[in-house]
Amino acid sequence: MPGTSNSLPKDEQETGGPEAVVEEKGNESKQADPLEPLPSKVETKTPQPPVTQAVVTNTPVDIAKRFAPILWLAPQEPYYPMDPEEFYKKSPNERSEDFFRSSRRSYREGRQARVVVNISEDKRLLQYWIFHAKNGCQGLRLTMAVASGINNPFGGKDILKTEDKETAIELCNLAIHEGDWENVTYKLNSDLTQIEMVYLSAHGQGNWLPPSALKMKGVRPLIYSALNSHALFPNDVDFAADATIGKDQLAKVPSLQWFQVGDAIKSRISMQSDTSGGEGAVEFDTAKALWMWSDLRNNDVGKYNDLWGKTVDGKNVLPPPKITNVLTSAIFQKISEIAFDKVALLNGKSNGNAPPSPWVRDDWKNFDCANCGGRKGLGRMALSGTSYGDAFDDFEKIKPRDRYKLKQIRASGKGPVTRICAVVDGAGDFCHGGSWDGEQNLDIADDDYLSRLDVAFYESNGNRFVSAIKFSTRKGKVLQVGTWTGIAVEMSAPAGMQILGFHGRADHDVRQLGIILGTQP
Repeated sequence: MPGTSNSLPKDEQETGGPEAVVEEKGNESKQADPLEPLPSKVETKTPQPPVTQAVVTNTPVDIAKRFAPILWLAPQEPYYPMDPEEFYKKSPNERSEDFFRSSRRSYREGRQARVVVNISEDKRLLQYWIFHAKNGCQGLRLTMAVASGINNPFGGKDILKTEDKETAIELCNLAIHEGDWENVTYKLNSDLTQIEMVYLSAHGQGNWLPPSALKMKGVRPLIYSALNSHALFPNDVDFAADATIGKDQLAKVPSLQWFQVGDAIKSRISMQSDTSGGEGAVEFDTAKALWMWSDLRNNDVGKYNDLWGKTVDGKNVLPPPKITNVLTSAIFQKISEIAFDKVALLNGKSNGNAPPSPWVRDDWKNFDCANCGGRKGLGRMALSGTSYGDAFDDFEKIKPRDRYKLKQIRASGKGPVTRICAVVDGAGDFCHGGSWDGEQNLDIADDDYLSRLDVAFYESNGNRFVSAIKFSTRKGKVLQVGTWTGIAVEMSAPAGMQILGFHGRADHDVRQLGIILGTQP
């Protein structure tokens, strides 16, 4: 545990970034000679403003401020970033939930937590370490089949319509632990003017991505922090699933179609306690309070090399939030049993252990989490289509590797799209949907990759189903299946990325579709 200390670090001097050097040339005045005749024409010159030149300096502090990430916190987030020194000093005697959540109040009162910065000697590798006092409950998304009565306008008995209802809740105490360090790491170009690659940490794993995969504000990335877990994402997807369990494993749980365990990014989640979160994400600008390792290393905090918190119960599953419906409450305990039995990943998340100091880790020393088992360069793009059908997701199946290669796309459908397959080198064939109906193949050369999908939909009873897909590679090869309609969306890989697989829903046809992105081969 962090211990108490009477030594305070020197207050950080605020530096305003690159200073402007102003060159002013004075206007020399010349008095008129009374004996010299006046010129016949007087020329009037408009005064020119002083010439201003911006001088960019590359001290470690300048670089850290120039590229400092901007975090977007979920509106319901209870555990805002906390200053590491505050936790180090107070946590031995402060164990209350109020203390763990006090950083939210501090931020709103204008006291922003410092972010620890680690920078390499050549200044091309740059890390920002964000500390949270607590990692909250894991997110859980359920989909249940609900039967509802509909009046028959032609008389006779009412007819029943079955539809899927989604519910997103906290899965407590799964994944809870004290102390939570997450990091953003950059690799800069040789002249230190642009970011070449960005690493976003997530649950001790993470992704290397090109900056084109992120939203940017100038040269600064905008990064989304997941609710409770603080895993970092390049976009504000509703939910990023770490594991999906379908209805084939849920035969003993009536009405439940599937459930996913993962990270909730937006606010549509039922929580155990109200945090009075608003509708929009909260901007947390890390540039406002940076703590350079050169200033921290000789401080008591920098000398602390142990765990940041006590071990807690991270596995005993609590009842769902009171505002969830009766059906959710009735099946919740059964879900938790299946989750721990079927998904080994969840056991790893549930140990309740606090993390060690960043500066004792390999990813601090090497500026890389290559040994963390992360998914290098993998991401998702949002779904389009209906919420009917069985969920599928290739994300977990595409193994982490240094190089990704999609070798072939297989698809079929003369009316709606009935089946799609992605064949990923070294990972396998990932197929979704019903039976083949006129199978077609698109082979992708070693020097080519899938760059775009155009997906058309047809409408039925207010829902959209996939009627056609057009697959396009960077070199112009095309495969199209299904029947084209006027309702379509484009899904394109950003620069530096390729399309590797899919996530969505399917039954006897494909009903909802999103894409899995990976770094280019």
